[in-house]
Amino acid sequence: MAVKKQAAGSGFNLGDLSGYSSGGVLPEGDYVWKDLTVQMFQGTKTDGSPAGPARLGVMITMAPLGGGEDINQFYSFGSKAHESWAPNPDTGKGIVPVPGGPGTPPNASTNWAVLVKSLQDSGLPNGVLSDDLSVLEGMWVHMANVPEPEGRKAFISKTGESAVEDKPRTIAVVSEIKDDGKPWEGTGGIPEAAPAPKVKPNGSAKPAATATLAQRATAPATPASAGTDDGVEEAALAGISTVLEKSPTCLKLQLRTGTFKAVKEAVSQEMAQKVINTYFSSDAQLSALLEQLGSTLKGQQVVQT
Repeated sequence: MAVKKQAAGSGFNLGDLSGYSSGGVLPEGDYVWKDLTVQMFQGTKTDGSPAGPARLGVMITMAPLGGGEDINQFYSFGSKAHESWAPNPDTGKGIVPVPGGPGTPPNASTNWAVLVKSLQDSGLPNGVLSDDLSVLEGMWVHMANVPEPEGRKAFISKTGESAVEDKPRTIAVVSEIKDDGKPWEGTGGIPEAAPAPKVKPNGSAKPAATATLAQRATAPATPASAGTDDGVEEAALAGISTVLEKSPTCLKLQLRTGTFKAVKEAVSQEMAQKVINTYFSSDAQLSALLEQLGSTLKGQQVVQT
């Protein structure tokens, strides 16, 4: 199949997925994106040996909004992207064609393309991201690890693009762009002491709802949930209810993010992670919980019954 080549000398529009051809786990949580730089990067295995060849991609330096050390997360453009593209020599914030190279667009199944899709699904306005990654520096987001798309599994098996062991993989993606963390609207930026952003109450939900969540999450188990451990089911029901009060119909990923945030604020991050691990790793488990709340899971959509 013929592939359009980028005109020589013009930068690639990184925010336009129509222009694309068909490592370690980041802890889930809230982050500020401090720096995005295009570079060649070679991963390493736990024993220090190289994990496949060096690849061209974007290195994102993130800092937890709640405080903590910077974390570097690399998103590859694909194993052969360096044959067609190179970092912009003036800025390091975009890519330009390699003179005489094949000019093949970055593949839409790469980690980077999956990340861009998650940004768009989280509300990144069209036109914000083009050929300059610096527009995303200072953005506040919630990062979640989700299973890789089915189409990407076939891509990896053919190309070895991930260069990691053959095991179930996840990709760290954006599941929420925070309202007070959008540099293109004049908000966000890098906090001096990286404090957590103030979270607005969900829609019509009153602050008292948070207290109710804490009470429910720490209350003794009812007979119907006597088999649960440490109040995980109660915390999950309360957290999910908080999200569904505002958005009765929403994406599963949005429900996951909102539930994590609600339980973390009312109880603890440890409890929030238990809820995610228990109910959002299995559609059957989540569906059983949603049924108690008058909702159901249809594909990746949560709807009322």
